[in-house]
Amino acid sequence: MKNLVMIKSFHDGISVIINPEIPFQDIYLEVAKKFRESAKFFGDAKVVLSFEGRELDQAEEDLLLNAITENSSIQVLCLIATDEDKNKLFIKAKNQLVHNEEDSTGQYYKGTLRAGQVLESDNNIIILGDVNPGANVISNGNIIVLGTLYGHAHAGASGNQKTFIVSLDMQSNKIQIADCEEIVNMKTNRWGKTKNVPKIAYAKEGDICIDAITKELLGNLPL
Repeated sequence: MKNLVMIKSFHDGISVIINPEIPFQDIYLEVAKKFRESAKFFGDAKVVLSFEGRELDQAEEDLLLNAITENSSIQVLCLIATDEDKNKLFIKAKNQLVHNEEDSTGQYYKGTLRAGQVLESDNNIIILGDVNPGANVISNGNIIVLGTLYGHAHAGASGNQKTFIVSLDMQSNKIQIADCEEIVNMKTNRWGKTKNVPKIAYAKEGDICIDAITKELLGNLPL
């Protein structure tokens, strides 16, 4: 009998390899079983995660993430693609932006934050999903959006200018870091024409800078 699901560990993460010929319901049950059986082995590790072998839509990814987190103590920081270069860059970003246990302490939110919702924390906030227009994210620490940021984001709300906001697709018309504020005219599109480029917003000399995440930038951030 063919394996329904295989789990492979790599540095900083886990690959879940899925048989493309098996009905999704069977895959879901097998993922839950595999992670329940290996819960003691993985402990409460913070990992990046990839699904391979089968194309999944957003709903299926969410269901499998739930199966993993409900049957283990693993903390999934993000989902990554199977492209090696992108993975190396994102893992480097993860290691440098959230580089020690104290800084990585924070609140994880999985799903889309919708208009009218407010997510607020004294610690870092990591959102596994989008922040829709009209939603607000407020953190005394850093904000990382593993999706598209359309809504309002305020990092360093207690006054810490050495904080940052990261998003896989930065489309917000208002971001704040401490007492620095950036209001974007969406008609002129401050973010540029290219979407789906991970960007970081940070304070520098009283202004907010927004840059694409590169290896060079990560090594020279004024944080």
